[in-house]
Amino acid sequence: MVTIITGGINSGKTTRLMDEFGRCGRGCGFASVKIMENGKVQGFDILNLSSGEQRPLARRSGETKAGWTECCSMGPYSFSLDAVKAVEEKMENCIREGGFTIFIDEAGQLELEGKCFDGILEKVFSAGIDVYITVRDRYLKEIIEKYKIADARIINVGGRKA
Repeated sequence: MVTIITGGINSGKTTRLMDEFGRCGRGCGFASVKIMENGKVQGFDILNLSSGEQRPLARRSGETKAGWTECCSMGPYSFSLDAVKAVEEKMENCIREGGFTIFIDEAGQLELEGKCFDGILEKVFSAGIDVYITVRDRYLKEIIEKYKIADARIINVGGRKA
């Protein structure tokens, strides 16, 4: 079963995903954590929901540290190849081991363009396992079509929160 948590920007999609992970008992997945500085989003870290390990996923272009290798970019953000590969590796292990519900935050424009987490999403959705994923409402229809998701349960977290 695929459960899609959807809503607008800052509507609580990630929070709901993390709540669902806490209720699940046996899950494997990641959440994107905003990195704020002076009230401005500087980037995102990827949080391993099982281990609590956090690593840089995206930073504003030109504000990355030495050794940063970009896999893709969107708007002002550069996405880390190392972080994307770490997520892919963990997800592949969870699929192989079986018995896990997969949690992914979030699929959107980059994946629709075949970038970032597109490859691992193809594997996750074709594995026939339970998946919770966040998708911004404006990309919901396209994500369902691209990954051929049938009979998804949709959780709409509602309007934008300040």
